[in-house]
Amino acid sequence: MLVLAAAEAKNNFGRMIDTAQREPITIEKKGRAIAVVLSMEEYSKLEALENEFWSNKAKAAIKEGFIGIGQSGELLQGILSAKD
Repeated sequence: MLVLAAAEAKNNFGRMIDTAQREPITIEKKGRAIAVVLSMEEYSKLEALENEFWSNKAKAAIKEGFIGIGQSGELLQGILSAKD
């Protein structure tokens, strides 16, 4: 992965975004990684993976019997009403 200093990324923005179409680029400031620039295609892949991850988590929660939003609200209302 290419690493650029923030000033270099700023001064060579066009080249940086062209390079990002081929590989992710780490941007560093004072020697510390602060950002990654990547192509829209790579970002979309990461977003799809994240959506799949959370979808699988939700399916597992449903399968294991976790309650939904409506039931959670009713439970909380019951708890709050009991305190009155």
